Amino acid sequence: MTPGQAVDEISAAKQKYGEVGERDFLILGDPNKPLVSISKGPQPETLAASQRAGKLTAAQKATTEAQPGLVNVGDAQGGQVYVNFARIEGPEDVKKLIGKMADTFAPSIDKAKRGVQSNAETQKLADELGMTVGDVLARRNGQPFNAEEALAARKLWAASATKLLEVAERAAQPNAGQVDLYNFRKMMAVHYALQAEVIGARTETARALQAWSIPAGGGVEQARAIQLLMDGMGGPDVSIAMAKRLATLKAEGISSEAMNAVVRKGALATTMDAVKEAYVMGLLWSPKTHIVNTTSNLIVAGQQIYERKAAELIGQATDSGGVVPGEARAMAYGAISGLKDAFRLAGRALKTGETGASLGKIDLGHEPAISGEAFGIADTSLGKAIDYIGRATRIPGRLLGAEDELFKSIGYRMEVHAQALRQATGEGLEGKALKTRIAELTNNPPEHIRISAADAALYNTFTNQPGEWAQALMNLRSAGELNPTFIVLPFLRTPANLLRYGFERSPLAPLVGQWRADVAAGGARADLALARMATGSAILALFADYATSGFISGAGPRDQGQREALIRQGWQPYSIYSNGKWYSYNRESTIGTLAGVAATMAEVSQGRYLEPEEIDQWNEITAEVIAATARQVTDKSFFEGISRVVSVIEDPNRYTRDYVSQTIASFTPFGSALSFGAQAIDPTRREASDPWQQIRAKLPVLAESLPPKRDLWGREVKPQAVYGKAYDLLSPVQTTEVKDSPIDAEMTRLEMNVRRIPKKTTLGGVDMDLRENPEVYDELTRLAGNELKHPAWKMGAMDYLNAVVSGGHPMSQVYKILSDGKDGGKAAFIKNAIDEYRRLAKEAVLESHKDLKAQVEQKAADEQRRNLPTLQ
Repeated sequence: MTPGQAVDEISAAKQKYGEVGERDFLILGDPNKPLVSISKGPQPETLAASQRAGKLTAAQKATTEAQPGLVNVGDAQGGQVYVNFARIEGPEDVKKLIGKMADTFAPSIDKAKRGVQSNAETQKLADELGMTVGDVLARRNGQPFNAEEALAARKLWAASATKLLEVAERAAQPNAGQVDLYNFRKMMAVHYALQAEVIGARTETARALQAWSIPAGGGVEQARAIQLLMDGMGGPDVSIAMAKRLATLKAEGISSEAMNAVVRKGALATTMDAVKEAYVMGLLWSPKTHIVNTTSNLIVAGQQIYERKAAELIGQATDSGGVVPGEARAMAYGAISGLKDAFRLAGRALKTGETGASLGKIDLGHEPAISGEAFGIADTSLGKAIDYIGRATRIPGRLLGAEDELFKSIGYRMEVHAQALRQATGEGLEGKALKTRIAELTNNPPEHIRISAADAALYNTFTNQPGEWAQALMNLRSAGELNPTFIVLPFLRTPANLLRYGFERSPLAPLVGQWRADVAAGGARADLALARMATGSAILALFADYATSGFISGAGPRDQGQREALIRQGWQPYSIYSNGKWYSYNRESTIGTLAGVAATMAEVSQGRYLEPEEIDQWNEITAEVIAATARQVTDKSFFEGISRVVSVIEDPNRYTRDYVSQTIASFTPFGSALSFGAQAIDPTRREASDPWQQIRAKLPVLAESLPPKRDLWGREVKPQAVYGKAYDLLSPVQTTEVKDSPIDAEMTRLEMNVRRIPKKTTLGGVDMDLRENPEVYDELTRLAGNELKHPAWKMGAMDYLNAVVSGGHPMSQVYKILSDGKDGGKAAFIKNAIDEYRRLAKEAVLESHKDLKAQVEQKAADEQRRNLPTLQ
């Protein structure tokens, strides 16, 4: 990379993120000046009048330039006292500020009236806070202010409010930028921290102030960090709305109570935020989730190396002047040499929960939300209990953050080494000089390398900023306090980035705006974009070939009955076949997505030869491929909410009740952790029709009281435990073994769609809902499946049909002469046999349940009376 190319990289980053300088932050004060300062210059009133008249003297102008952003809080010790809010980075700074203010104003306190003044100032302070003196003292554990502290706190509170309203007005302007919104949110955190210090409630202020610290680095780096921070805090729209609210209240004559309400809402989480946090964290407790996350990050790190090698070859072939030979090797070295730092940062993230200013996989604007302070009961026994519950709730989020921090650090070091080699090579260096320069650049990377490496770290862990559509959905999800969209879309940033990641590595890459922009930019960006598409498309073709040969499965049949017949033979959707076993790849979200799309496309087209002129059939196949691809995406665990909603829309009578029950049960605290415990004790899947049953199905021991889920032949549905119970419990690669099931193989060959007995079925000619009688439904499925012995054949349904289709039954000769096809005679024979066994099973159930039989007979009589013609 030549110096000119480095400038181009900075220009591209500046176009993407913007640039900020020291003056952009001066509205809050000067971080290089002390917390409290005393100026002997002109009086503020005189200075303000001169400014309005445009007639500043040289002395007045010097005073104005010397105190940018500082707030005047009165006069003391012969001068004007200024507060510098830019220096506040934590609760200790607030405490120090109050102490310095108290010392500054101490000489103005009348010692003879000290107690009276203290009480009066405390009363004024309480009024400013919208509280009573009793409330203030109670929150301070009965520790009263002395006169200096009360005066200092009141003046600081008033100054902070003035500054907050000033930055709110600027942030509410139509032309406000990200840095204006940042200044507003930082000042709001400072204002809240000041209030929290006064009333002795500092539990969460340290995290809030730390989050809004002015980011380090160059101007473009700072702009990038601010943009990521704003997105991580709910997006700019949230901050704009709060700023406009304060600006409006100021115009209307804001009260202390109104300002406190807005500041509290911005600084702390709401009850709805706590609900969201509990819900989202409850989905992340399964060990499989964290194994999948770590594995996917590891695979992506490996992909970056071979894709960089492909980019090297493309760069050499096209003489693009972009990616240079050796970058892939440099990335591998960077990954290995950066392991120590990576584990250190991951350990810190695990211990503290802090992952820096970058975005994470969990799309929560407020974290932590479950805390005593958020509920206004900090420093109480109940508040401490809620703090403990909150910390426990956020454990999976902390684990996820630590996993990502590990690979962000690795990705950062990989890109730094590659970029250092590129720049040193572009400078024309060779041999020892080249190595020395690379060491200099890796030890002290310039701004453009730091930005590129930081972007790569986010890209590799799918925590980068999503596209416009995903951002619009995220804004929709965060709109309004009682918005339930988070139930359907608990995660958006990561799934959106995963989809883009997959598209960029397929022939459909030109549909991605970022890919087109990279190709248009030329140089290294174009080399990498083309390398991703080329290597990904090659993998796609390989998977398609294996799928055509039957070694990889895709979505499978759309008809539920056909899918269940395949599953009963040991088949799995989105799996790889090897040595008599199917290994699921669906939880792997990078290469797994490519494999799923390729396999599904192969399944749609397999066995169908079309001439080019058969346009209608080609259109049909295209539509099926698109639908199957969409289905493969919605089959991913992070789109489970959307998949359920789609099912309800397609068949509301069948799925609505289950959807409502599952949604209610999904709010069970620590839901996936409890489900893991229940599966560890008993892996059998259970029938659950109402919310309480869905909750019981998640709870260890209680789940066993529910009837088991059964297949068409009445057998319990449970993992096969091919490699043992522990493997099934922990491994995201679900494994099944191929089973010999002649009747299921025959039904698959005939493309029959025979489903399990529906829970809404007929008994004695009357429609009955057996969801209200789960034990009866369980008995019915067992009897109809294989337990009931036919009076003529003395065999259950499965055994009888297995014998018939295998040629081992007297009826086999009759069966052989029947026609094939899903509408042929063989399919009708099987269907009639299943219906006959179901009829006999229903009769047996009614005979064994006299109360149910009486209920059926009564319902039949009622229906008969309703159908009788009425006499006129």
